[in-house]
Amino acid sequence: MLKKVIIYIFILFNLSSLYSAGYEISDIKINGLKRTKIETVKKIIDLEIGDVVMDGSIPEIKQKLLKSGIFTKNIDIEFNQITDGEIVLIITLEDKWTLIPLPFFSFSNNDLMLGGLFIETNLLGLKQSLVSGGFYSSEGVSFFTAWSPSLYIIDKFSLFVSFADENIEVVNYEGSTISNNKARIISGGFNIGQDMNDYLNLSLRINYENKNDFNSINLTPLITVNNVFIRDYFQSGINFEFYTNHKLNFTNIDFNTQIGGKLEVSEILFSNLIYLYLTSGYSFNKNDYPLSIGEITGSKIVPSLETEFYITSQIKYEIKLFEFNWGYLTLPLYWETGYLENYNNYYTYTGPGFGVLTYINKVAIPALGFNFNYDLITNNYLWGFSFGMSM
Repeated sequence: MLKKVIIYIFILFNLSSLYSAGYEISDIKINGLKRTKIETVKKIIDLEIGDVVMDGSIPEIKQKLLKSGIFTKNIDIEFNQITDGEIVLIITLEDKWTLIPLPFFSFSNNDLMLGGLFIETNLLGLKQSLVSGGFYSSEGVSFFTAWSPSLYIIDKFSLFVSFADENIEVVNYEGSTISNNKARIISGGFNIGQDMNDYLNLSLRINYENKNDFNSINLTPLITVNNVFIRDYFQSGINFEFYTNHKLNFTNIDFNTQIGGKLEVSEILFSNLIYLYLTSGYSFNKNDYPLSIGEITGSKIVPSLETEFYITSQIKYEIKLFEFNWGYLTLPLYWETGYLENYNNYYTYTGPGFGVLTYINKVAIPALGFNFNYDLITNNYLWGFSFGMSM
């Protein structure tokens, strides 16, 4: 009996090897590039001459190129076999427009924002990112700059600095003003991240902040598990994030902590996207260190306010309405339900929403957005329109 088991294992092992034939890369040819460096492509796909690839490696290589965000979906990959064990890897690509001077404005029933961004996501053809811009809103003005160089020793690294001179109005869930203060905030720091494997990334954000002469240091560790695939127009898969934010205030000599996270699950259904979203956050110092929620962060139904704890769930079905040579138009329909604590009061919210999103194929970010959201419990509604980036 033992001999039979050994024979079966031997047969299975050899069958597995037979159907997982590997080929050594004798040469890599990359066509179609206008701005991106060939070495940048090799770093993205993590392949060099002499490496071994399998028969089924083409979809994996294509996903890495699509996820980089700097190429269009027109990607062609070939294994040109020259001997029984050697191939030439041939990749044909088309660069996206990544250098974008972007005027931006958005307005809603709560706010108006104007500004501009300069975005380059493939600086010098090395997949470095440089973002700089400024905004004016009813709360005040803000400016920021962030640079992400491409380093070989660290998978992700970025430097950032920002300045804001704003009038911060704190409101409760009913819309009544609790406080209204002027704030001048100067912040700067860096973010480092390391890919542990194809799905797991660990990162740490450290920044200094001066707010009205109160000095503090923020440390934010983040765990990300991402198994998302780009299919035609939408992304499908699972994305999970968990963070802790620790703030050391040197002026008052106190220490505050927040925790939070989100889970996103998406799948393609009838050529459209079905999307499930769950997010939550909690502050251990409810009075001096609240969380921000509303409109974009954590909820689309809740107006922008401060909270001690929240949990939000959302289901969305996004329909591709029209496809053009330059891009496509979608209709997202969603339902949101949640709970939050706001200044010792407790609220639940639930209701529908819809929007319109416009994407441009050769641009690395969305271009236009509109959304409308309605809370069935309070009968409040929020709507917004943005040009330059969809919100």
